[in-house]
Amino acid sequence: MRLVWGIVTSIEHASEDIQLLEVSLDDRTVGPAIAFPRLSGICGVAERVLVNATGSELDSAGGVRAIVVARAGSTEGTAHEHVAQGRTLKLRHTPMQVDVACVEERDNTHHATMRSAQTLAGMPVACCGLPGQVFAVAVAAKATARDARIAFVMSDEGALTLAVSDAVRAARATGLISTTVTCGQAIGGELEALNVHSGLLAARHAANADIAILAPGPGVPSTATPFGHIGVSQGNALNAVSSLGGVPVAVLRLLSAVQDDGAWGVHPQSLIALGRVALSRAVVPVPPLPDEFRDGVDATLEDAGLWNRHVRVDVDSVPSSGQAAIRGQRGRAEDPASALAASAAGVLCARYASGEAAPDVRLPDDFS
Repeated sequence: MRLVWGIVTSIEHASEDIQLLEVSLDDRTVGPAIAFPRLSGICGVAERVLVNATGSELDSAGGVRAIVVARAGSTEGTAHEHVAQGRTLKLRHTPMQVDVACVEERDNTHHATMRSAQTLAGMPVACCGLPGQVFAVAVAAKATARDARIAFVMSDEGALTLAVSDAVRAARATGLISTTVTCGQAIGGELEALNVHSGLLAARHAANADIAILAPGPGVPSTATPFGHIGVSQGNALNAVSSLGGVPVAVLRLLSAVQDDGAWGVHPQSLIALGRVALSRAVVPVPPLPDEFRDGVDATLEDAGLWNRHVRVDVDSVPSSGQAAIRGQRGRAEDPASALAASAAGVLCARYASGEAAPDVRLPDDFS
């Protein structure tokens, strides 16, 4: 951990939830920083700030911003106060613990709804293997079923602040996503929930969503070990959806440009998530693949034994408008093949939500 004092030299972007800054640090380096007004208050140009430079120090590519911890301001009285009107602490027992109003709280307007909410009643949920797939799922789902209400449910395996996701903020601002829910230690959603199960139920019953997209926030960690990666959370997400009587739709993580030989393939994390972690039966949409790569991808999925555990659904096409929008977001480090798989999941979720298609997974009798 590395905390450094510095001076704000410019503000690139500012909103209620986030500020993108440039900071000149006392160690004679100048670089980008991010501030969350809810946690630190609003920063001004020429203001002295304390930043956590740990993430930026570890990132050799320079894509990680330092994070403002506090503003110098006055040395007396209350330095910062944000009234949340809630009683639940998130980021618990850290220097940045914050109070939020969770949907489960007795005083929350959704408390009565959450007391009786026990089933997703067949709501399709796209469980993403990467946060970058969320935008592609939403675009394709909305293009297929324009009136569908789509909720984004963010788990806490990646970034803990929703505002850090440019793609989700853009999707919310343009109406692709109707509601955001942050679960566990994650904060910043329009609805806050104590865990993923409760967050999914809040999306269905408090936000009246027709479709949910479940994913971690950006900046997910990964290691070269069989289970030390974000794919494990995707498998757990599928289990959660199934246990609540929803339709678990697994978004494949495919590879294209990152393959050394130029071929398309299936990321090993998808195989772990679906083959080892997901205990429930899920729907796995397979997108329309280029002819030269289809056999290889199909063979990998078949050899992994996935179709002994899950239901394959081939999606013949994704909306052209969706493909254009996805290309516009591709600068967010999303592999084209993986985005195509996400689009297929969005199309399938929309078909299920509209009743155009019925999922070939058996729901428990008490959830039907």
